[in-house]
Amino acid sequence: MLGYIHEPRSTPEDSLASNALCNIIDIPGFLRPTLRKDGTHGADTQPQKRRTQAGYIDAHFSVTLLEGLTLPHGAGMLCRQVRQTSIKGAYHAPPSGDMIPRMPIADVPSPS
Repeated sequence: MLGYIHEPRSTPEDSLASNALCNIIDIPGFLRPTLRKDGTHGADTQPQKRRTQAGYIDAHFSVTLLEGLTLPHGAGMLCRQVRQTSIKGAYHAPPSGDMIPRMPIADVPSPS
């Protein structure tokens, strides 16, 4: 965040600029209703990556009308950009639960 205040003789001016960036990685897994021991896919996954970037700019000035009465004038702008990628996949989840899948997971048949 960057701020600037300039006070000339008659009207004070204020400016503000800020930028924010956020990255989120989410890797959910979903078991299917039936789990089998034959090596078929028993779970689905959908890893997601989200990147959010936001920027804000504000500038204004104030005019004093009377003692104790100030009228501000100005403008502000907020811009936001969001990108998301998702990959669907499946893997074999044995009923015993003795296996943890490795990431990333491709939707390919498991060996028998």
